[in-house]
Amino acid sequence: MYRFDFDRRGLVRSPVIALTLLAFAMIPAAAQSNTRFAVLVPAFENATGGRPNFGRDVASEVLKLLDNMGTHRAVDRGVLRDALRKYQLKEEDIGKQDCIPARQLATHIDVQLVMCGKFTEKGRDAYEVAVRVISPAAGEESELPVIQAATPREAAQQVYDGFQRFVQGLSFAAYCGQYSESSNWDSAIENCIKAIEFNPRSKGALYGLAYAKWKTGDLQAAHDGFSKVLEVDQLHQDAMLALGLVASEMGRKDEGLEWFHRYLEHNPGNVAVRLTVASEAAKAGNSEAALAILEEGMKPGEEDIALFEYAGLFAMNAAAQKNDSGSMAEARPLLEKALKYLEPVLRSKGKEADPNVSLNILQAHRLMDNTAHAVSFGAQAVQSYPDNAQIWSAYADALNAAGRAADALAALDRVSQIDPNAQVNARRAVWQIDGGNIPGAIAAAKVALEKGELTDEQVDVIAQKIIAAGFELHKQKQYPSAIQHYESAEPFARQDRTKGMKAFFHAYALYVPAAERANEQTLEIARATLPIFRNILQLMQAARPYCESSPQTQNSCGQIVSTTNDQIEIQELIIKRGR
Repeated sequence: MYRFDFDRRGLVRSPVIALTLLAFAMIPAAAQSNTRFAVLVPAFENATGGRPNFGRDVASEVLKLLDNMGTHRAVDRGVLRDALRKYQLKEEDIGKQDCIPARQLATHIDVQLVMCGKFTEKGRDAYEVAVRVISPAAGEESELPVIQAATPREAAQQVYDGFQRFVQGLSFAAYCGQYSESSNWDSAIENCIKAIEFNPRSKGALYGLAYAKWKTGDLQAAHDGFSKVLEVDQLHQDAMLALGLVASEMGRKDEGLEWFHRYLEHNPGNVAVRLTVASEAAKAGNSEAALAILEEGMKPGEEDIALFEYAGLFAMNAAAQKNDSGSMAEARPLLEKALKYLEPVLRSKGKEADPNVSLNILQAHRLMDNTAHAVSFGAQAVQSYPDNAQIWSAYADALNAAGRAADALAALDRVSQIDPNAQVNARRAVWQIDGGNIPGAIAAAKVALEKGELTDEQVDVIAQKIIAAGFELHKQKQYPSAIQHYESAEPFARQDRTKGMKAFFHAYALYVPAAERANEQTLEIARATLPIFRNILQLMQAARPYCESSPQTQNSCGQIVSTTNDQIEIQELIIKRGR
């Protein structure tokens, strides 16, 4: 199934809700690349009087200490001076007004963190300092432990120590996000929990933990986690949407719809916003929820072409997810819905319709095994969009499904003419193997390898298909041709089992004719067959991964090895006797 970015009004292959982890929390990446994140530390604000220069001196001392860190550094003084001049700001003022000027300035000079502080004089040489670390880009902030100090240097050292602990928490938050990105949910949960221990109000870590719990099937923990995110930030829209999806998965559909409505309440209730919410649901991996959101906004008997177009695309994406998981029976009703919504769009817009509309209609018919209709519609679609490589590619699939291999290959040729970088050679290889054109298949597979179109797993499948085609010749006792196929498969075999399979069938194809010749028991034949039997034993050694894959193949391998050893012994005896 073909899926595209929503920007292009198509479908998303593997959508997920983007984790709202700290945008600045990539400590491991910084360590590996020697990149140090810039920190802006304006003079700490004087909350209730006290020594006027205390806040400035603390900030100055903190900036010096930051030079000792491998992951962070003070903002470049020249860059800061230029920015202050450009935006007509005074350095001593940017830490005031809840640090808003410093936050705004940071976004303009590529500064990841702002460290803002307020101090209060508690007595002679006794100060209390409160510090926050803010990420303007992520909208996150964390409070460091309140500091009691007598001098700016003492206060700065405690600030620095607290910041180091904060950075350690960021490291866990970074790993929390990275492990989630790679779907390593156990490690994500472990690191998210550690990040929360350092900063219990970290929206990113709380969200990451809830998301990981969701993906591991702990829906109640995920529900509780997203709720905690909303306790920290009542307007956290991703958490609202996630709660809607999680509640729906828990069977609490009314609650799910309530959360979707809560999300919509924070935006004008128009079609564009409904599409936005539906798109977020689709990106979260739940295209069925996205479809339901759009259907909820449709008025009976009316054809809202804008909603229909997206509803059709979401239905196709949901069908693709079902089909990918092997649930074609569940995919079929969604494919029918896709046609229900997309066909009126095509009728209404004609050639002005987005090409993806025709593409997905074609795909829907093909996946529903409406092969003749898919071919007929595809022929019209390529006339309407003669230079659309994706439609030609889908048409080629329909032609191949209809058994029109030559036409399908010609359609792939047209794809290559339109887009020389299109990945078509893997299909060329497989289709030509199925059609018995092994030389053509091998040539196409080699091109696919050169262009990086194939994963190791896909290359291995091609090897298995070539071996299977060879075995069909093998069964017809065309042993030399079968062996040519087996040898042709060798460059494409990636898995040990497939390499072993190739070696086994190669050995088998050598054994049968050699054993038949050896029955004559002449000196000439013994000398001719002995090297063959020895070669068979070497191949059977290489065949071990395949032989060990099942009891049946292990038994077959054992028989060949045993009888081959007997044949070697007989031929050696004949040669020794000289007759």
